[in-house]
Amino acid sequence: MNHSSTKSHLEVLIDSGLVEEKIFGRIKIYRYRIEDLRARSFRNLFDLWDS
Repeated sequence: MNHSSTKSHLEVLIDSGLVEEKIFGRIKIYRYRIEDLRARSFRNLFDLWDS
């Protein structure tokens, strides 16, 4: 994916609360918020899909 597509997808995930962004100067780190109930539900769905 190109930069603009990735950025727009990450913004949607951040706005929905599934991903958290931390900024350290010019570096951005993204973290999947597993403590969010919806995030855990998605993870369980993907785990079931893989099995």
